[in-house]
Amino acid sequence: MTFTDYAEKALKKLPNTKSAYLYKQEVIARMTERANELVKSGLSDNKVINELIIDEFSNIEKEYYVRLKNKNKKKKAQNKGTLAALGIIGYILILVGAFLGVSFVTGAWNKTWLIIVVGILGAVIAGLATACVAAFAKKKKFAIFALLVAIPAIASLVYVILGITGLLSWHPGWLIVVASVFVDFLIVALRIIASSGKKDEDEIWEDD
Repeated sequence: MTFTDYAEKALKKLPNTKSAYLYKQEVIARMTERANELVKSGLSDNKVINELIIDEFSNIEKEYYVRLKNKNKKKKAQNKGTLAALGIIGYILILVGAFLGVSFVTGAWNKTWLIIVVGILGAVIAGLATACVAAFAKKKKFAIFALLVAIPAIASLVYVILGITGLLSWHPGWLIVVASVFVDFLIVALRIIASSGKKDEDEIWEDD
């Protein structure tokens, strides 16, 4: 059986697409190259060479679908990145448009710049909160660390927004940030207690 015959038979279930055709040609080329390497190494029995090569390339159909899956994942990631970039640009343009529109109508240029500041800070807060939720949803190990970083960061941004807009005095508004740090300490303490309790249970189980 030639390498071409083997590839055609092993990959007969592949869809009739350009990527599948190119993959078949690649496999045949790789098998031929591998056979040449074996010949150069001193192996001369063609039957043995064919058997060795076919054995090495026994999972080419699975390899194709793994490649296809990875390619689709990469494409989706690129699409998400493009959409995210377009979303950020669009959001910034909306903020600038709102700033200019309100400024020209009211003439309060000394205050309307807050539209951009509050808009950007609000987007940062939303991004941090979303990242934390996503991390916990996927049960990632660093989720707790993301939360510990996000809480003071969000508190600081809220403090700045409230201070700039005049909804809260800078003093004692800064206590929001201090409170967020205490919340972090509380979370760490509860985490340690929970871990310690679990460890004690494991030790009791082992003793029994």
